[in-house]
Amino acid sequence: MAFGNWDHFINTAGASAISLEVGNPIVGSGSLAYNKPNIASTDDFGAHSQLDSTFTRGLTKGRIRTLLRVGDGWTDTGSFVEDTGAGIFYMSDTEDITGTGGNFYTAYVARERNTPNLFRLLICRSAGQNTLTLACRPDLGAQVLLDTAASFVTAGEFVIPIQIEWNLDIAGLGGLRHTMSAGNLGDTNFNNLAVVYDFVEPSPLTVASFEGLATTFQTGATVAPFTVVYDQTGVFQLV
Repeated sequence: MAFGNWDHFINTAGASAISLEVGNPIVGSGSLAYNKPNIASTDDFGAHSQLDSTFTRGLTKGRIRTLLRVGDGWTDTGSFVEDTGAGIFYMSDTEDITGTGGNFYTAYVARERNTPNLFRLLICRSAGQNTLTLACRPDLGAQVLLDTAASFVTAGEFVIPIQIEWNLDIAGLGGLRHTMSAGNLGDTNFNNLAVVYDFVEPSPLTVASFEGLATTFQTGATVAPFTVVYDQTGVFQLV
């Protein structure tokens, strides 16, 4: 899907931008990039992108997959990096989850708190949060729905394919089924996707209006520039 097919939202302290990365795309001629070139100790960052109103939105049974590249600005930093992750959001009842609190889920590649180069796949549930205030990190507690996958260690910039499928079927399944998959580090296709989580939530969110890509970065330190890049994103309505 082209850059122009997406509506973009950003909320941050200091300079930042959402742009088409043509100089160093993951694949092809361009990737969607969230950039924050200057980060001071009070500069949190939240952003998300969703397909515009010409597309069917608000899926209660859907799939999103994307190639995610995490820049080394937030991989190698040590102390005072708090809730930091990037990936996919879904089942949102609010259009602008960057600036306004909403109810939604995220399927993230999240960094362990204050621990450089250590990451974990997890699913979080927001209850009135936004991408700036969402407390989505391993072992955090209330806002983390699933984080039992093994952590992985990688230094510097990396690419990983991720996918989330969800199915709201209270009568048939007893709730909302979340199925998160990931490929291998360095993959630039979805050939090696393997299921990480497959879980039915018995008391789920039930209002779905928007879904797409999201990023959360919270810090209490001055750190290197922060970049997250997405490519080959697909949004599918399942039947």
